Amino acid sequence: MTYLDLVNKVLTYLRRNSVLSVVASDDAFVKMVGMWVQQAAKEVESAWLWHPLRTSAKVTMQAGIGQYIITDGRYPMKILSVYNDTKNQPLQRAPSESWINLKMTGPLVEGDPLYYAPNGVDDNGDPIISLWPIPVDTDDIIVNVMIHSKIALGAVDDDTLATPVPWDLVVEKAKQYALLDRGTLTPQDVVVYDRIYLQNLQSAIMADSDFYPFETGAELI
Repeated sequence: MTYLDLVNKVLTYLRRNSVLSVVASDDAFVKMVGMWVQQAAKEVESAWLWHPLRTSAKVTMQAGIGQYIITDGRYPMKILSVYNDTKNQPLQRAPSESWINLKMTGPLVEGDPLYYAPNGVDDNGDPIISLWPIPVDTDDIIVNVMIHSKIALGAVDDDTLATPVPWDLVVEKAKQYALLDRGTLTPQDVVVYDRIYLQNLQSAIMADSDFYPFETGAELI
């Protein structure tokens, strides 16, 4: 569902007129609803490893280079797994970023990388990944990641942008933000709204988890 559709659904619930554009609107309240929708989208997207938000980036290793920029990614993002596509070898997540940095600054160890770790971002905001041991071959590695939609990142410059997560959850949470801002919710109302939202969220997560049956349980992140 598009950004415009999401905002209009919240406006309708609040008994306000729909708009033809959120991006081009001069109405301060419409802009505020847009911000609530963005915040709600980020919360919903961050609650689970939704399959429509998963993607892969390919990086070609170079001999003697242990850090790589994932230019196909979108920050902030969550790295799910990494494997050597050329040699069909999975890489393990390093115990910590400091652990892999200590390895990389110690005695030079070269070979097929066995470990990976996120290591910040470059000046453009693209994620950096560290590999150890230091590669010696020009193998291709595949980095499986979860990204966020532009709506969730607050980078909305087009009414037709969309988030692939369940739209009803986004609208439900955005409505709650609006009612809290109005001051019309009692503490008991908040508890009820949160319970309904979490029940619907759990149902959506269980449905989405069928795409990855090998991942046990619902990992709320």
